[in-house]
Amino acid sequence: MEELNDAATAAAVGDAWRLFSQLRPLVTAKKRRMLWNTMLKAYANAGEAEKAKDFYDSMLGAQIAPNMKTFGKLMEAAAKKGQVQTARFWMQEMGAAHVGTMAYNQLITAAANAHDLRAAEAVYKEMELQVTPTVIAYNSILSAAAKTGDLPACERWYEKLLSRHLEPSSFTFTTLISAGKYAPDGLSWAKRWPCTSLEAYHAFIDVAAAQQDLSTAEAAFQALKEAFKPTVISYNILILACCRCGNLPAAQHWRSQMARNAIEPNEVTYKTLLQAACGSSGSVEEVKDLLAEMSNKDLDIDLQTTNILADAGVAKEWLSTRTLESLERDVYSFNAKIKAEVARGDLSGAQETFKQLVREVNPDLSTFGLLIKAFAKVNDHERALQWFQAIKDFRLKPSVLQYTQLLQSLGGEAQSGPGRAAKCELILQEMLADHIQPTQITVKVLTQALGRLSANRLLDDLAVDQSALPPLAFADQQKRAVDGAHRQAAEHRKRVSYLAPNRKRGRTLENN
Repeated sequence: MEELNDAATAAAVGDAWRLFSQLRPLVTAKKRRMLWNTMLKAYANAGEAEKAKDFYDSMLGAQIAPNMKTFGKLMEAAAKKGQVQTARFWMQEMGAAHVGTMAYNQLITAAANAHDLRAAEAVYKEMELQVTPTVIAYNSILSAAAKTGDLPACERWYEKLLSRHLEPSSFTFTTLISAGKYAPDGLSWAKRWPCTSLEAYHAFIDVAAAQQDLSTAEAAFQALKEAFKPTVISYNILILACCRCGNLPAAQHWRSQMARNAIEPNEVTYKTLLQAACGSSGSVEEVKDLLAEMSNKDLDIDLQTTNILADAGVAKEWLSTRTLESLERDVYSFNAKIKAEVARGDLSGAQETFKQLVREVNPDLSTFGLLIKAFAKVNDHERALQWFQAIKDFRLKPSVLQYTQLLQSLGGEAQSGPGRAAKCELILQEMLADHIQPTQITVKVLTQALGRLSANRLLDDLAVDQSALPPLAFADQQKRAVDGAHRQAAEHRKRVSYLAPNRKRGRTLENN
C-alpha cells in the first residue's frame, strides 16, 4: 500500500493503476476503501477529472461507500482542471455538515485555474459566512487575479490578507511575481516582491522572458544560483526564456552549462529547444540533430513532440508511420499523425490515417476539424463538406468551430460566384437550426468569403445580432459548461438510485 501511495503522490497514474490492480484481490475488507481512495488520489494529483469520475463509478459498482476523502479527491481533480461547476457538484455531494475550509479552498482553486477571478471572489464571500478563510484561500484568489494580469486585484487581495493578520507564504510572493507575466509593465511589478523561494525566482525569470528582457532573466538566474542550488527545472525555465526571446544560441549555451554542472537535460529541455528550432530561429538540420540526441538518450518521440513537428511541418522522415507506432494507439495519437500529414501537404495520407483510426478507435471532433480545415485551406469546399457531413455519421454534433471551418472553405477564388452566397446561407441556417450561435470569428470568416456588405446583409436576414456574439473560445466554454451540467445531474441521479435500492434490500456498503 505504501508503494501505491508513493505512486499516487507522484501522480504516476500508470504505476498506481498497476499496483492497485495487484493489491485489489489481496486487501482486507477494512482496507478496501483506503485502497480505492489512494488510487483516486493518483487521478486527483494528475488532474485527471474525467478518469477520477469514471473510477468513482467503478467504486460504487464495487459497493464501496465513498467518504469525505473520496469527495475531497474528486474535488481536487476537478479543481486542477479548472472545472468550477464539477468541483461544486462534488462539494454538494459531501453534504453541508461536512463542508469545511478545505472544500472551499478547492472550489476557489478551481475558479483560479479557470482564470475566473469573479467566481473565485464569489466563493470567498460564501466561504466567509461558513468558515474562516486561511492564507491558502487568499493565495488561490491571488492566483486567479495573477493569471489574468489584474495587478490592482492582486494588490487589493494582498492588502486584505495582511489586514487579516495572516502571514504571506512563499507561494504568496511567487504568485504575485507571476502576475507580471500578463501585464504591460510586468517587470516593474515583479521587482517589488521578494524572491523567497526557488519557485519565486523561476516566476521572475518567466516574467522577464514575457517582457523580452533576456539580460534581466539571466541576471535573475545568477541571483538564483547564489541563493539556491539550480535544478533541471531552473535551467529549463531559463532555456525557455531564451527561446521566447528568439535567441536559440543562448538557449544552447545554457544547455551546455547544464552538462558542466552535472545536470542531465530531460524531455522538457529537448522539447523546448525543439520547438524553438522548428520556429523562425531554427533550421531543419537543428531539428534533426535534436531528434537524434533524443533518440540516443532513449527519449521517445511522444505525442507532444509529434505535435511540435506537425505544427512546424519539418523533418518529414520523423513523422512517418513508425512515429505512430511508438505512441499509444488512441485518438490523440492518430490526430497527431493526421496533423503531421496535413502539415506537409499529404492529404491522401491524412485520409488513409483516418481509415486506420476508425478501425481501432472512435474519432472525435478534433479529427474531423483537422480534415475540414485541411481542405478549407486549399479551398476544396466539396471535400470539406464531405468531412463535415461525416461528423454526424459517427453520432457526433458539430460545434461552432467545425461550422466556421466549413465556411472558411468557401473563401478562395475557386469558390467565387453567385453560388457562394447561397452555400454560406445554407451553412448558417443549419448552424442556427442546431442552436449553435455564431462567434466573432465566424463573422470574420463569412466577411472574407462574401465581403462586408453581403455578410452583414445575410446576418441581418437571419436575425443574427452581431453586437451580442461571443469570441470563439467563450462559445466553446459555454458548450462545455452545459454538457458538464447535464453530466453532473445524471451522475447525481445515478448515485442516488444506486445506493438507495441497496439500503432497501438490506445490504450495507463498506463504512471503513
